[in-house]
Amino acid sequence: MTSRFFAYLLTLNSLLIASWLLLWPHQKYLLMGLASVIVVLMVRAIKVYSHQQQVLIQSLNDGLLSLQDGDFATSLPEPKVAAAKPTVSLFNKAAAKLRQERQYLYQRELLLDKVINASSTLTVLVNDRDKIVFTNQAARHFFLQSNEVGDELGWSSLLQQRAPELQQITDSEQGCFVSMLDTTQQPQAWHLSRSRLRLHGQRHELFIFKPMTDELNRKELHTWKKVVRVMNHELNNSLAPISSMCHSGMLLAEKFDEPRLNKVFSTISRRIAHLADFIKDYSALARIREPNKIPVDALSILETLQGMYNFELVNNAEHQIISADPQQLEQVLINLLKNAHEAEPEQQVSVIVNTTSDRYLQIIIADKGPGMTADILAKALTPGFSTKPSGSGIGLSLCREIIDGHNGRLSLRNGMNKGLEVQLYLPMN
Repeated sequence: MTSRFFAYLLTLNSLLIASWLLLWPHQKYLLMGLASVIVVLMVRAIKVYSHQQQVLIQSLNDGLLSLQDGDFATSLPEPKVAAAKPTVSLFNKAAAKLRQERQYLYQRELLLDKVINASSTLTVLVNDRDKIVFTNQAARHFFLQSNEVGDELGWSSLLQQRAPELQQITDSEQGCFVSMLDTTQQPQAWHLSRSRLRLHGQRHELFIFKPMTDELNRKELHTWKKVVRVMNHELNNSLAPISSMCHSGMLLAEKFDEPRLNKVFSTISRRIAHLADFIKDYSALARIREPNKIPVDALSILETLQGMYNFELVNNAEHQIISADPQQLEQVLINLLKNAHEAEPEQQVSVIVNTTSDRYLQIIIADKGPGMTADILAKALTPGFSTKPSGSGIGLSLCREIIDGHNGRLSLRNGMNKGLEVQLYLPMN
């Protein structure tokens, strides 16, 4: 555009000089008229050029102000002057590139936010004034019991209220295992990682609490399953010939009329049968199949079980549809209801159904029995541990393994007044 303008001015100047040389001094009036026309054309060309430049500069200025304000959706209209089109096109391409980059950063931040909030790891960012700057959803639910960040409460005060064990950890320690109570009031193992960083020139500290209880339980159960498989294989290989020889001995004792030998072999046979049943119970723990999850109405299953076990059903949940294997869920409820009735047969069992804020269906099975001591509560879910004289210690472990397979939780606690409460947490569909 600039070169064409100056070429036009040069042409007019050349025309003016040529007119002067040809017409002066013989045709003064014609020269003055022609010079006036040329001057008017030059002034008009300068004004048009100046106006076009002002429009282009103003458009670029408005566009840059929009970019400065974070509005990358702006674009300049196509200019009427062809010479200005490359400049406007270059600006629009730059704005489109910035808009694309901003969209990419927004999507990445959105994905990161989704991942952090979907994680069960507690994430807390604290500034140098001991104020909480950021918490993910798991941390808000655990520490604050709400969706608010809690600016009015300092991090040290919050720790003192919710996790006083952490007050004993020094600033230099990393990767510490601590024990705290979770929202179900059950002891939990956590792995703490802390790091220092600078954001906007200000010192911050990042705390990451990773729950380890479920992972430890899974590894413990996996070890138990391996042991059970080995025991099952070795004992079955030994019991089969022993049972066969014992049967042959009983036949010989009957043939030779030896009642004492017959009594001995009968006792051995009973103990072999008891040991076989014991192995069978433990084998069930190692043979749990993957759940075939479908939408299930948990309340409907509970209402069906009321015909088998008499209990009071209290429904406080708005929705009872969960993704579960109906056969496995029914097996868990039957085992827990059976245990609850055995704890105190004369008292009625209560089953309460709630919906938690993190979209879990909570089923509480409460009995009126004596409850459990703290030592027994800590061991109750361990395979092989039982308070019943004839119990195998597999029932609760089996229930926990099934609930874990449904991405849920099973916990035990003593009731406020009396008895034991078994709490199931199953994700809503």
